Amino acid sequence: MKKELIQILILTTVIYIATNYVEERWLQYNVSSGRMLQTQEEKKQPAVGVEQVIIASENNAFVDDEVKIYGNENDEQEHDEYSVFGELDSMSRMLVNNDVEHDEDSVFDKLGDNHRQLVSYCSENQVGNNDFEGGTTSGWYGHRGNPIMVDPTDGYGGSNFALKAFNRSITWTQGFKTYVTASCLHSLGYTWRFRFKIKMFDQESGLGIQGCDTKDKNKHTCPMIRLLVRKSGRIQNEYIYFTDLVWNANDWNDVDVFFKTNSRNTGQEVDAFAPMIVGGPLNSVLVLDDVDIRRLEPDETPTGAPSISLMPSGSPTVFCTKNFVKNNDAELGDTKSWYGYGSHIEAQPNVGYGGSAYAFKVFSRNHPYHGLLQYLDRSCLDVGSTWRFRARVKMYDEETGEGITACDPENQDNNCPLVRIRTRQYGKRRWDNYRNTAITTWYPDDWNRLDVVVKMRPEVSGPMTDEFVLLLTGGPANAVLLFDDIDVERLEAFETPTTFPTITPSPTVSPTQLCYQNFARNADFESNTTQYWHGFGNPVGITSPGYNGSQFALKAYDRYRWARGASPWQHINQICVGDGSTWRFAAKFKMYDQETGAPITTCDPATKKNCPFIRLLSRFGWYNEWSLIYDTDMVFNPDGWSSFSVDYTIPEKHSGPGLTHFIPMFIGGPYASVLVIDDVELRRLDYQEIPTAAPSVSIAPSSSPTVFCTKNFVRNPDGEFGTRAYWMGWGNPVTLSATGEGYGGTGYALKAYSRNSWHRGLSQVIDYSCLDIGSTWRFQAKVKLYDETSGAGITVCDPTVKNSFLCPMVRLLTKKYTVNHWDIIRDHEMVWNPNDWNTFDVMVKMTEKNAGPDVTWMLPVFVGGPPGSVLLIDDVKIERLEVWETPTAAPSSSMVPSAAPSVFCTKNFFKNSDVEKGTTRNWYGWGNAIAIDDNPGYGGSGYAIKAYNRNSWHRGIGQFVDFSCFTTNVTLHWQAKVKLYNQTTGEGISCDPRNTFSLECPVIRLLTMKSDGSRRWDLFHDWDMPWDPNGGFNNFDLKVSMIPENSGDDLTTFRPFFVGGPVGSVLVVDDVSVTVIDEPADKILPPAKTCRSVGDPHFVSFNGTRFDNHDVSWQTLFEKGKLKVEMEHVPFPRREWIMINNAWRVSYDGQIVEQGEGGVVPSGTISPDGLAGTLDIYDPFFVRIHISYHRRYYNAYITTQHYEDATGLCADRGIVNEAPLFPENPNISEEEANAACADVAGTDVYEDCVAD
Repeated sequence: MKKELIQILILTTVIYIATNYVEERWLQYNVSSGRMLQTQEEKKQPAVGVEQVIIASENNAFVDDEVKIYGNENDEQEHDEYSVFGELDSMSRMLVNNDVEHDEDSVFDKLGDNHRQLVSYCSENQVGNNDFEGGTTSGWYGHRGNPIMVDPTDGYGGSNFALKAFNRSITWTQGFKTYVTASCLHSLGYTWRFRFKIKMFDQESGLGIQGCDTKDKNKHTCPMIRLLVRKSGRIQNEYIYFTDLVWNANDWNDVDVFFKTNSRNTGQEVDAFAPMIVGGPLNSVLVLDDVDIRRLEPDETPTGAPSISLMPSGSPTVFCTKNFVKNNDAELGDTKSWYGYGSHIEAQPNVGYGGSAYAFKVFSRNHPYHGLLQYLDRSCLDVGSTWRFRARVKMYDEETGEGITACDPENQDNNCPLVRIRTRQYGKRRWDNYRNTAITTWYPDDWNRLDVVVKMRPEVSGPMTDEFVLLLTGGPANAVLLFDDIDVERLEAFETPTTFPTITPSPTVSPTQLCYQNFARNADFESNTTQYWHGFGNPVGITSPGYNGSQFALKAYDRYRWARGASPWQHINQICVGDGSTWRFAAKFKMYDQETGAPITTCDPATKKNCPFIRLLSRFGWYNEWSLIYDTDMVFNPDGWSSFSVDYTIPEKHSGPGLTHFIPMFIGGPYASVLVIDDVELRRLDYQEIPTAAPSVSIAPSSSPTVFCTKNFVRNPDGEFGTRAYWMGWGNPVTLSATGEGYGGTGYALKAYSRNSWHRGLSQVIDYSCLDIGSTWRFQAKVKLYDETSGAGITVCDPTVKNSFLCPMVRLLTKKYTVNHWDIIRDHEMVWNPNDWNTFDVMVKMTEKNAGPDVTWMLPVFVGGPPGSVLLIDDVKIERLEVWETPTAAPSSSMVPSAAPSVFCTKNFFKNSDVEKGTTRNWYGWGNAIAIDDNPGYGGSGYAIKAYNRNSWHRGIGQFVDFSCFTTNVTLHWQAKVKLYNQTTGEGISCDPRNTFSLECPVIRLLTMKSDGSRRWDLFHDWDMPWDPNGGFNNFDLKVSMIPENSGDDLTTFRPFFVGGPVGSVLVVDDVSVTVIDEPADKILPPAKTCRSVGDPHFVSFNGTRFDNHDVSWQTLFEKGKLKVEMEHVPFPRREWIMINNAWRVSYDGQIVEQGEGGVVPSGTISPDGLAGTLDIYDPFFVRIHISYHRRYYNAYITTQHYEDATGLCADRGIVNEAPLFPENPNISEEEANAACADVAGTDVYEDCVAD
């Protein structure tokens, strides 16, 4: 249907008591699409030209007016001018929010689910803009026609802002309204808590309202809460009165009430939930601040309002440093709060980062900027604030499923994932692109880190910004994007210096190193490419030769304006561009006429005429600053290379907050001249750190970096803000203790409850930038344990017991890119009092395994104590010690006691090695089930552990083993008691450990991984283990010398498994151990090799040497010890030039074991793999001899691991009797020979067959 544009006059009538004011607005409205069009003022934006588009790739290059946004159910919605939070939000909220009158049904119909402020957890504050310190009414609306506004002079506790509802002249039901997650009302029986500060005064006189009687519910003279709940299409009203509140007419009042839901207002049918704050006389003004609305957990009992407001409006920093992303990891299995931007999205199972259950999948994209979108709370989007956007991301081709390889982090194009931010001010939208410069290598088949730090400029932040949208996008249009662990946070002031991953290669790089580098990449063009360089309205290319005999240089040609040239469109680190800093711009250059090739002779540096110079561009958003930089002291050589070099002091106009681009361009010279440059240098000269006057952009405080790294890295260490901000559970919920339960009997403590395992607890992500190798860290806290059911203190904790999990401890997770490393930190010197607080205090020296510049994550988790216990912590402190503070000897409670490493490293590294506690803890199956065996353990002990339901020999039982002592070439002693029986019949399994080709006996299969991501499998056979199938357990005992490939300091995984035995067998193990020993290792057999003698006869020795042997009579193929294998060589009848294996014999200790001729093959043994004609010799070592008969001759195959020191033709003594020349007149053609050997085509004997 043809779209028809009409003009609709929207008459907004704002009724005031004192005056009548009518405001008329003309807006263009698209009737057929329901989409607001641009006003004439908005249309007056300049078009982006070709030159601008190049720069705009970092900002607003993509016009997306018609991009579709797909919701959680993939229902397509037109979405251009209004945020998902609602048409109402965009149309009616101005500085004074003149809300039109609605009845409840129409409001809900208009808002629907898409306009709720969705949060991740119902137990958190459901109100995003709760203290109005962002200076906006975001998320709040007037009700029944009254306007609301932010009052900039009257916040609670001296804060900057509060929210005011005025012109309440019609009914007492006028007031404030917000929207809360409806799904939090789906469950019956929960209690909700409503807390806020409120006051009320007469609009005309300004005097406080005196007639409020909170105990009289019928007069409506006091404020109250009105809850509107829509269930099954019907509106339910609930009123909450403050009957216990003593009203103060002249000051703020502290409201803290509880409301228990019932069947009328809960259930799966509830699809909208709107709390309102109303009441008071007509013409009264309500003022609101510090709002907290949340659903209480079952264990949270109403004990009265706390002494400290949840979010004191005077300290919005605590609130503003949360993760602003809702549903950040898809672990709920849905895409709630997310929208597809020009694409479809879903929660994809079994692909999450780090093995988690879900990740967000973005597919059906047809543009690089289509991706995953979420609307963020903008109440903390202050001018100058620093924000960090992080996620894990991977990409693959939608058709082939192959990983995307086109992403080059160095090039920073749209083939890599990026962060796009959309903001809106005064009705005008803008996009900003932020590239991921935190990585230098893209892994196409694995997860990658997306990490961007942004300092907000005035044009994208501040109280007039009414939209804040995150879009995760980038990559080729045909790529499927997977995102996980998405995090958006506003950094605190002290965090800002160290968390600029987009501008620092690693936390250990000093500002001097960072800024004192040549920022010109591909500066000498010896790569023979123009990578990182662009023309400016002209092409560029590579020319030869370069300066001073080098191979290549860069030329800029087709220059028909002075402003054309070559530009390193590379983003110089804006942090290094300080006001007053000195930069060196230098290059070698020459010029010649493009048509004639004649050198340019008219350059006069003194007058700046016809000479190259620098045109410096600094961009602040869409505003550009230009400067021209000349080298007037240059000595110009028209017939060769000249040197351009200028030391330039950066003026104020080229630096400061909001700087997004800093680009020097090499231009100048006559019309139509070619400019050639080489050996470019762009760097800052001064060696000092960034001035301390600008700490918001400093990488680290320049005055005392030591002090910076020795701070307490724990945020909210004591919960005294009345919130658990920054703290997370680890598979369990976390909350605050009741007031007065903190250490010392005052304030709060942090509580972990509903813990079903010792490793459940409290965790916090902390800054890892100071986590240097060799640094010493101190972990301190006050800790307490009590039984969740009885409340009794935990008495089983004994800190002196090693490897106990019954006491509080720290479980430290560090991550190096995709590899996790866990350390357990125990305080063995802690004195335990089960009925009071205890002091946890441990110092730990960091190693290469958990520290260094490649660490990407640091997460301490306070854990420990029996299941069912509650863990309380308070006054937590984690700090890095100065060198002078570090103990000269590692303390006894150190994670790895440096005083006695030999004692530590001689322990049994298997945990729960004898399962005498009757549990399989620490053990895992490998594609099969494990359990405690029904029969007694070894020696009549209580238990053993079994692996069953095994459908292959490599199914079994194993565990992750601590590898901290497994240095390169260490010798390990492996011991275990093992047995095998048939799972169906229970009969013992027979096997011969000497048969090292067979996997019918128990063996160790070891998986090791290195920090470079490589992995390795090893098999360890105890080939001299005596085996008794029916006598009970057998003794597996093997000493193995490890090799560099499966040991060393770069190990990240050491995971041994006990495997082996036929399909359907049960493997039982007991008394397992692996220890480090200083003894010779057992002989580990090399890989098995096969020697063959076939056809004429053609040999391949154990070491792979190919030769023929035509000696007549008996020839020894293999001899070692008492075993001897021989073949008889005779000429082929009537073809004397051909030799064949005519007979065979195997002897042992001088006696013939078996022999054959005329087609007789070994018949006494058929090997387990079903191969007839096989003879297995086991004593004193294992050798397999396979003899086959082909027409009139034998082929022989000898396979063993015991080929060292053997003799015979198979032992590779060199080539014997080179094969005779091929006959000059053969009886058959080559084609006939190929046909005759067709049945062995593709095998390694085919060529021998054809030759014969």
